[in-house]
Parts: sequence; structure tokens; C-alpha cells
Amino acid sequence: MMAMDPLRHRVYSESAPPIAAIRACGELYEECSLESAANLLRDVIYLMGRSADPRETNLFFKFQSISVRNMDVFRMAFPNTPWIYLYREPVEVMMSQLDVPQMRSANCVRSHSHSPLIERFVSRSGYQPQDMDDEEWCAIHLATICEAAIKNLNDADGLGLAVNYHKDLVHDFIDTVFPKHFNVPLDQAAIERVLKVSGTY
Repeated sequence: MMAMDPLRHRVYSESAPPIAAIRACGELYEECSLESAANLLRDVIYLMGRSADPRETNLFFKFQSISVRNMDVFRMAFPNTPWIYLYREPVEVMMSQLDVPQMRSANCVRSHSHSPLIERFVSRSGYQPQDMDDEEWCAIHLATICEAAIKNLNDADGLGLAVNYHKDLVHDFIDTVFPKHFNVPLDQAAIERVLKVSGTY
């Protein structure tokens, strides 16, 4: 997104302040209301979007996957803003998550100790926590994210778009995501920049 038009686009990737705002009230809003979290996120995005450069016109954020559990905060804060949910083959995600020296320290495993949504998922599914291994905890962590994503996509009235992370992802962005979903046109120079940058990842 930055490569498409470096002068006009500002892009933040997994920046800490937005995720802190999104999760400030707790996964189940036990600390404060959904509306309070949305107001906080709106303020954070406003401050991060301020610019003295008149050429900047578009602002993009890539949020950490854990933010999806509270995607309704973003949707309330910015009810008319299009967004995408980037997903990939779940086995690949688990392999990536668990590729650490100590499996128990993987983010997807550790999250069960402080996630009300995971606790709720386990309770309704009939699992016995003491019998579960690290792979199962990781799978449930990912399941709660996917459940939240599906719910928000269904409720988004077209503003949300699920995008498959695959080898031709860049062409999905060029053909659909940028021009049709984000309503950001691309000229040939922009397409060439995007293709060049995407080839390095």
C-alpha cells in the first residue's frame, strides 16, 4: 500500500497504540463499554493520522490478528471505512505460530491463560482444560479469531472483505482490493511499484 503511492499514502503496520485502544476495555468489555473503546480508538487514529504534508490523502493500518476479537470496536469507531480480513490455510498458521524453541511460549498457546473468549469457547465445546495439549490450545486461539472475523464480516454490510493469503495475493490487491474495495485507483506506475515491492517478500 505504501509502494502504490509513497507520497500520498501513510501506512502503519502492527503499531502498538491502535491495538491497545481496541483492547482497552477487555475482550468482553468488562472494564468499560464498547462505545468507550471506540471513542479511544477514534482519538488514537486521529492523532496518528495528523500530517503537515498536504500530499498525504490516504491512511492505512494493518492490525495484529488478536485485534479481530474486538473488531466491533473498529467498526463502531469508523462505521463507513472499508476493511479486509486477510486469512490463510490454518495448518500453515499453526506451524508458523508453533515454530518457537518452547511450544508453551508460543503466543497462541499462552493466550488461553488470560482470554475470556477462549475460556468461553472451551466451556461451550465440552473440552477439559487439564486434558488439552499445546496444539489444541493454539487451535482454539485461532478458532476464536476466525469466529470473530466471520461474525464481523457478516455484520459489515459489504465494508468487510475476506482475502485469501496465497501466492497471487498481490494480483488480488491490484485487481480487487485497491480499486474496488478501498476505492483507490492505480495507474501503471503504481502497479509496477506494487509488483516490484511484493516480489521482495
